[in-house]
Amino acid sequence: MEDLKELRQYGESLGLANEDLIRFIESQQAKQRDDRRFEREREKKNGKLKREEKGNVNPSKVPKLPPFEEGTDDMDAYLRRYERYAISQKWDKSIWATHLSALLKGNALNVYALMPSDQALDYDALKTCLLKRYNMTEDGFKQKFRSCRPEFGETFQQFSVRLGSYFSRWIDMSNVLKTFDGLYDLMLRDQFLHICNNEVMLFLKERVPKSIDDMTRYADQFKEARRVNIVSLTNQTQKGKSQPSQKPNNARNQEPPKQSDRDRNRHTGGYGGGNRI
Repeated sequence: MEDLKELRQYGESLGLANEDLIRFIESQQAKQRDDRRFEREREKKNGKLKREEKGNVNPSKVPKLPPFEEGTDDMDAYLRRYERYAISQKWDKSIWATHLSALLKGNALNVYALMPSDQALDYDALKTCLLKRYNMTEDGFKQKFRSCRPEFGETFQQFSVRLGSYFSRWIDMSNVLKTFDGLYDLMLRDQFLHICNNEVMLFLKERVPKSIDDMTRYADQFKEARRVNIVSLTNQTQKGKSQPSQKPNNARNQEPPKQSDRDRNRHTGGYGGGNRI
């Protein structure tokens, strides 16, 4: 009512009367209604944007992917599929971790829940923790590559693809250049570790050498600090000691049959057996 009274007084001050005054008041009221509706819509829109920014969630882009199934899904393959989906949806990488958390269950969800708040929002940090939890590391993929065997119902072509994927992921996780020199260094380091005993191998792995030169330097430091012979630090020691001792034993084991054969021949008159006529 106060607005109507003010509009009437304002219209009269402009010299309006009768029908002109009524039309003026109605037009001003309609304008006020439009202004109020516009303001409500603007406030509603701003409030929605603030809620989305606060929750870092866009309802129209919630992941339309099945959740990760513990014991069934391969974490590495699942994350690669998720990344391709996120890229196809043109998501900003800042929301990848939040969207991924909605798809995790079981141990994977525990990994996310136990991460510090700032790291839990970092997709790369979350991905690293998840891969480590499921042994999807450089050493883990190397073991998968070494122990990979054909599965029931699988063709050799499918097996070779799976074998190649483990090798590729091993290379990716080792962070070496995909060149001849990079692969050459990786293979040398792997073989070097293979011939070391467990104590040296653990010592080297703890220091994460980036090249064969780094690895040999650490190994020499280990040897010099303990003042031992290099042979005692390798897996060849036991093999080298056991092999020579087997030959004499085998030779001795073969002697008695030869002697018994001669004795038997003497008792049978030089013939090969007692049943001869």
